[in-house]
Amino acid sequence: MPKSAKTVLSITSAALEADGRTLRSAHTIRRMGHHSIVVEGAPSRKPEEFNLSLISLDTRAQASKQENQDTDDRSQTLRAMTAALRFHLRNGTNNHLINTALFQVYRAGFLWKYGINPLFRLPKADLICLHGFLFSPVVQLMSHLYQTPFLYDAHDFYQDIRSTAELPEFDQSHIQPYLQKVEAECIRNAREILTVSNTVADLIETRYGRRPLVLRNLQDECLYNSLAIGSHEPDLRTQLKLSDSDFLVVVVGNCKPGQAIQEFTTGLSMADKHIHVALVGSGYEQHHSTLAEAGIADRVHTPGPVQPQHILSHIRRADAAAIIYLPMSSNYKAALPNGFFQAVSAHLPVLVGDELPEVVEIVNKYRMGSPIDLGDPASIAHTLNMFARSPDLRSRYKAGASQASVDLNWRNEEALLVERITKALEAG
Repeated sequence: MPKSAKTVLSITSAALEADGRTLRSAHTIRRMGHHSIVVEGAPSRKPEEFNLSLISLDTRAQASKQENQDTDDRSQTLRAMTAALRFHLRNGTNNHLINTALFQVYRAGFLWKYGINPLFRLPKADLICLHGFLFSPVVQLMSHLYQTPFLYDAHDFYQDIRSTAELPEFDQSHIQPYLQKVEAECIRNAREILTVSNTVADLIETRYGRRPLVLRNLQDECLYNSLAIGSHEPDLRTQLKLSDSDFLVVVVGNCKPGQAIQEFTTGLSMADKHIHVALVGSGYEQHHSTLAEAGIADRVHTPGPVQPQHILSHIRRADAAAIIYLPMSSNYKAALPNGFFQAVSAHLPVLVGDELPEVVEIVNKYRMGSPIDLGDPASIAHTLNMFARSPDLRSRYKAGASQASVDLNWRNEEALLVERITKALEAG
């Protein structure tokens, strides 16, 4: 490492294995010749695979896997009491004084978890790259105590991931305004702000009065290939024991409230029987009973999450990818998700909900797929059949995706990040 090398912390509230954007950014910093340390809020299962210095702030999940759970009556009672407290912290009561007290408990816990507690576990650094605003309290403390500059990378427009009307009343009146203040302070004090799309940048500028730079979620296939050397992870088609004659559509990304799972799988039930869908990520198990009732459990697969460095090779033998976010909030409508660019890098034709304008624009520009009406299962079935029955159409879309992957890759995009990090380090 050169003498001019600096120490740069990248902090994410997620596990690094679930945060490909932070992984790519941290390796960009490493390639710049700096000491790149990632701080994750939840533990990754195989941290040694990332080839980075990694600090996990929450090791309880790891410990719980190694220890036997105490199942006596007292432990069950304690868990029930804890669950009840968490419920009231998120939902409140009809009593103003109690709600005020509950909010103070929530605020104290938030500042402890994301501020005071991690302060004593993090090394000093020359620069901090904060991914998401939750750990803003500790970053603000480090900035104040050590004069450490920081960049803020907003992966979403967090204040409207769910529309306010859908939130519990206590969230609306107490928690959401508080979290908005936390993010506002973060944006005000950050040396630079980054985000994932032009539309999210518009939303942040309108809300906070400062416009972020746009660094899209493009993929780094060179990095993934280097990290996956020696790995023998099976590809998805092999894992699911599907033949080449089975038509496989992948949905990549963890289960979220804004996905049209029911509509898409209803469309699948009306489509040709050799069409399969794989929901690649965490949380899809909750839909098993619904899929069984619809009679398509054998055609909808939930293989679980895959680490970022393995995802492209894992899905490459699929026939198409589907981006099935509904515009349930301004954040979802502004989406340019990781799963879309992973499909691009895997050269997959894409089906995308027609109310995601930035994704649709890229799909149309490169002629790499087709917009679909996610509110109309019959239309979904028609498009799935069209893809499955027309090898020539898929070939044209695949060629478009291949061209898109040349233009839309992280090594082209990262120049903006390199420039801003260099500028921040030089300014001190």
